Amino acid sequence: MSYSDKKHMPPNSDNYDYTAISPQELPYLKLEALEGRPIPIHMFHDGNRWHLWLPLKNGFLQPVRVHDCVEMVYLAPKPVRVSDAYFSFVDFIYKHIDLKHTRSFVSALTSDVFNLGASLRKLDLLRAFENFEGKSRLVMTELEYLLLLCRSMFDLLQEISSRIWDTVQLLDTSIKKRKLPSSFRNVVLHQNNIQSPEEIQNRFGLPSSLSLWYFECAPFFCKLRDVRDAIVHQPIQEPLIYIDHRGFFIGVDSSPVQFREIMKWPEHILENERIGPLNYFVAYLINETLAACEKFVVAITREIKFAPDFAPNFRFFMRSPSTASLLGLKRILTLDPWAEFTLSEKLLAEQYSSKKS
Repeated sequence: MSYSDKKHMPPNSDNYDYTAISPQELPYLKLEALEGRPIPIHMFHDGNRWHLWLPLKNGFLQPVRVHDCVEMVYLAPKPVRVSDAYFSFVDFIYKHIDLKHTRSFVSALTSDVFNLGASLRKLDLLRAFENFEGKSRLVMTELEYLLLLCRSMFDLLQEISSRIWDTVQLLDTSIKKRKLPSSFRNVVLHQNNIQSPEEIQNRFGLPSSLSLWYFECAPFFCKLRDVRDAIVHQPIQEPLIYIDHRGFFIGVDSSPVQFREIMKWPEHILENERIGPLNYFVAYLINETLAACEKFVVAITREIKFAPDFAPNFRFFMRSPSTASLLGLKRILTLDPWAEFTLSEKLLAEQYSSKKS
């Protein structure tokens, strides 16, 4: 049976083909694009059904019938559910970077993205509980964890970059590459001062587009670090988290100065110029972090040559029960700062349709 026949089979039909295949027969694979990289085996959805293969001792791959999946990164021509999320930096890393020396950091990075969604979902669940004592402290600890996750993602991207730096080929061969630190902070700061793009470029032999990305991300990264440190190390005299019938609020003027400086609050969403919706604050932090990761792909591919796309007709999507929460960030930032993070299936479908149009 050919792959073209298989892909038109009804999902989860009883006549699933369990015939072992060679790795070269993977339906998403453009073999010549690997350029010596190991053949990647990923969960795959062909538009009709799931496919998973397990390696056999004889070198072949055994198909395993999968009814559905709860949480994973998968290849598909389009998202299987509207709540499955696409991020260009995840797609780029899985397709173009040799995972031999970066696998644990790539796994940690995708885990952080899943955890961001899970934390947002927990905030929605806490908000839904009525007459529940101690919610402010639970929300406060979740906020600290979210800040830690956002901070972590910058360093994980840097860990991946530092481990592939010796293997990548710069388009400008006149640039002399130097050792790239594994810490984001050590790239953007020198004697605790943010370095200019030219200083970053000269210190590490980076192309100009990548140096500019570091420079542009540095102010947010430093503020993010300062806010997290303020929660951990500085006593807060007044309550930081407030609760009313609309949800959670954060004290703006009573919070440490680092909270006030990380973003500019729109005046129309502040109550008495003192408190603002926590969801807006959190959405800003996570949106800025994910945007930095997305811009990383643009910067690193502009002047650096990477291996070709081994699955050009498909994309990597992220699925979990909480990815729908990540898809609601823009709605909070642009439409309703008091909205819940987790979008309903109806809203997700409307959002997906508007993107397609």
